Amino acid sequence: MGEWMPIVEVRRANLLWLVERFGEAEIARRLDVTRQRISVCATGKRNVGNALARRIEDTFGLSRGWLDSVHPDDPEQVQRLLDIVTHYLSKRQIALVLELARQLGGIKDGPEEK
Repeated sequence: MGEWMPIVEVRRANLLWLVERFGEAEIARRLDVTRQRISVCATGKRNVGNALARRIEDTFGLSRGWLDSVHPDDPEQVQRLLDIVTHYLSKRQIALVLELARQLGGIKDGPEEK
């Protein structure tokens, strides 16, 4: 993970991966928190803090630090991260990143225009 990619965005992308597989309600149930808490973290309105990150990993049987790590072997996560980081990059930088990702075989289409 480079310095340009805040840990909160990596955690958010990984939380979104879990939400796609389990749903917000199931994650909230397993963590014994409100669905709203999961929703605000998944949408980026609040960050996934250290304590919640470790609790998610423990609850879902993930290795310590999994939520903090980029998983380049997962094309879906690569796409989600690209969608999130477009907020931090210029259009030219986005085009360069997309071209590199396509050359590496990690992406279908570019992120949605904002």
